[in-house]
Amino acid sequence: MAKKEAEVHGIRIKETRADRTFNVLNLIFWMIVLFITLYPLWLVLIASVSDPDAVLAGEVLFWPNGFSLMGYEAVFQHSELWQSYLNSIIYTVLGSALSVIVSLAAAYHHQSGCDAHHPPFAGGVPVLPYGLGRGIHHLLR
Repeated sequence: MAKKEAEVHGIRIKETRADRTFNVLNLIFWMIVLFITLYPLWLVLIASVSDPDAVLAGEVLFWPNGFSLMGYEAVFQHSELWQSYLNSIIYTVLGSALSVIVSLAAAYHHQSGCDAHHPPFAGGVPVLPYGLGRGIHHLLR
């Protein structure tokens, strides 16, 4: 195997045997992590389009076995599903908006400094009502 060289700031650095060993072991480690992360997602996907009997028998491991959309048909027949989607969207939008408002108010209070009479921390605990009220008041002017 030819020696690899890298040039950093005009200095040639040869790759040592320890570097190559580390690179190979690092690659193997991250490939295992990738497999552990992606395989469950892949398994759910192929199980969702496979024949239900094959899934229950444990015959679906790496590739779909048979083809069936029975699971999707059963799920989309439930009217509660659409209400659940709507609830998720509402919670996400409102939660994100509230998070942004609270973060803006806290950031404004933090950047504006604090006076001696109203420290932002009392005994190591943030005094949020003061900070948020002051921040929101100044943001809404």
